[in-house]
Amino acid sequence: MTNSSIAGLRPVHPGEVLREDVIPASGLTKADFARRLGISREALHNVLSGRSAVSTILALKLARMLGTTPESWLRMQQAYDLAIVVANNAPEIEKVEALEL
Repeated sequence: MTNSSIAGLRPVHPGEVLREDVIPASGLTKADFARRLGISREALHNVLSGRSAVSTILALKLARMLGTTPESWLRMQQAYDLAIVVANNAPEIEKVEALEL
């Protein structure tokens, strides 16, 4: 159910990437980073702490601000969400019988 090349690695929330890599490299304070994105400091804090997901609108804003793509932020969030759900529900998922197609 997992990619063997990444099995055993903990999932990384995109907020962690922002907190540990992007914001420090930008030279901006978190307050300035939030202001430039057009979001509150609280909303940014919730993403940085992993309490909130990167939404589609935030992915679009991050892409514009950082010269990336919104898809990259959304894929990172989706991969994180999927890994967490799989980890928390593996026994239930494994009970589902596969179809022979």
